[in-house]
Amino acid sequence: MRLDREGRRTVAQFLNGLAVAMLATGVLAPLAGGTPQGAMTAAALIGAALLHLLALATSAGR
Repeated sequence: MRLDREGRRTVAQFLNGLAVAMLATGVLAPLAGGTPQGAMTAAALIGAALLHLLALATSAGR
């Protein structure tokens, strides 16, 4: 099933929302609480970057 432009845009916004949520819970919250964890921070950054790249690919129609 092919999505129209609005459908791709909606999916891309959802994926970007997940990326922001991942950054907030995996990076910002531990840093604000004073308990940063290296592996969790790295995993959150990588996961958020991958979700953002997927959102870019989705919005481009690929």
